[in-house]
Amino acid sequence: MKRKVIVAVLFIMLLSAPVFALTQVEVEQKILETDNNLRTVQQHELSEILNLNGQTTFARAQLQTLLQRLAQPGQAAVVEAQLNALRAQLPRSIEVLGKVKDKVVVPVNVVSERFADKSNEVAINQGKGEINLEATLVKITWFDSHEEQKTVIQKIWSYTEDAKRITIYEILPKPTQKNKIIPMQVLYVNDQTLKAVQEPVKAGEKYSFSYIIERNDLSLADTIYTILVQEGGPTIEEYSCGDGICTVPFEDNIVCPADCQSSSKKKITWVIIIALLTGVAGIFYFNFYRGKGDFRRLTAKSPFTSKKDLKQVVDFISWGIKKEITKQKITPLLIKKGWTKKQVTYAYEEIEWEERKVLLDTAPKTSDPLDNVRNFITECRKKGIEETTVRAALIRKGWHKEQISSVFSK
Repeated sequence: MKRKVIVAVLFIMLLSAPVFALTQVEVEQKILETDNNLRTVQQHELSEILNLNGQTTFARAQLQTLLQRLAQPGQAAVVEAQLNALRAQLPRSIEVLGKVKDKVVVPVNVVSERFADKSNEVAINQGKGEINLEATLVKITWFDSHEEQKTVIQKIWSYTEDAKRITIYEILPKPTQKNKIIPMQVLYVNDQTLKAVQEPVKAGEKYSFSYIIERNDLSLADTIYTILVQEGGPTIEEYSCGDGICTVPFEDNIVCPADCQSSSKKKITWVIIIALLTGVAGIFYFNFYRGKGDFRRLTAKSPFTSKKDLKQVVDFISWGIKKEITKQKITPLLIKKGWTKKQVTYAYEEIEWEERKVLLDTAPKTSDPLDNVRNFITECRKKGIEETTVRAALIRKGWHKEQISSVFSK
């Protein structure tokens, strides 16, 4: 009996004993194992399409910094804590669960439904192209043990003759409307259509584009069609009257009154209220957001549930800006895919704030000519940065107040 009691007491003591931190050697081994996992993820053929390359490259650089810090005496516990925090946001592995490869053959009804009387012309163009599909079901396992499954769609296509421009329409099945679609170099047209452009096109040369459907269903591959249209050919209407979105400049209150109601029909009380709210918001905007600080970040709660969602919208907008696509076109595209107007506005403000911040950080040095200062001031004015903030940025770079004032006065 006494022996059983002693064993029980020892077992309880073992359970209640403190968990000791890893030794320096163990932490180093954990860092190296993490780096090896990340290298394997980077080397995976789908890593770039899954948008994991940038994240893993940055993380591996941080791991090298942790190794250097670990070499210093007494840093093992600190480095271990930093390593655990880093790992919590990183992918540990990519696993292919299934793959489908096939040639894309577009049924006649799919073409006729979208191009009506121009369907014969489209069918002739379609016969000049060869389109191959690769659909891959992948599982991403993260270091925090949660898993994600996605379907990666890759299209490889070629054309039998040279063309100045080919527009590619990707026709998606209706079930995907309930799932987020992450495009890679493509534009949304509507809930069931993606649009990409290739220019110029050389005969026989292979081109490709990819996108991700956040759904673990390879059967989608059988119902995704690709239509190729030469420059000057018919198009799928991108904006339709009655969808509740006034798409400027394609719609107005004359062309589509259903979407673009005249402001004169609104009650005068609402006009007054909105004007007052706009005035108050304007005061805060100019006093804080453009000048003294990013007031929005201090007071406004992000409409996004995660930084990952915000980054997805910001990346899409940034890509559109580089392609010279206007805000009026990007906004309804994002809204149609499930993002709210508030989220889109917030993402635009995030980009604008970062642009202002980057611009202020690149203020010319005193070794630069005065012309650089003039150009800098001009760019700041275009971005809506107030004069006091611009002056402060130049003073930090060593410019005297008199020099700055002389440039502002011209």
